[in-house]
Amino acid sequence: MPTLASDAFVGLWTNNQVSLGTPIIVTADVNDIPNPVYQFWVKTPSGTWESSGHYQASNTSTIPTTQPGTWVVMAYARPSSAPSNESVAERALTTAASPLTDIVVHP
Repeated sequence: MPTLASDAFVGLWTNNQVSLGTPIIVTADVNDIPNPVYQFWVKTPSGTWESSGHYQASNTSTIPTTQPGTWVVMAYARPSSAPSNESVAERALTTAASPLTDIVVHP
């Protein structure tokens, strides 16, 4: 099983404000993660966390804005060779997470 280098990290770039109806476009960038795959998570203003689905090769996610307020996004990245059925402890060795990022959606 591959493990991450000690300096592996995920950066996350997005606008910090958008208008309602304008999608939030999130782009992740990694350091020291070979052949990365990505998964994005978003917390809506109503408090619901939603996933982009399975890990994917694309480092970009487009999130439709359906309500005003503060949205929170984050990205996970891992090597494409990491097993998809590992334990929680093993996952910690193969997956890096970005900082949480707030985006304000204005009505």
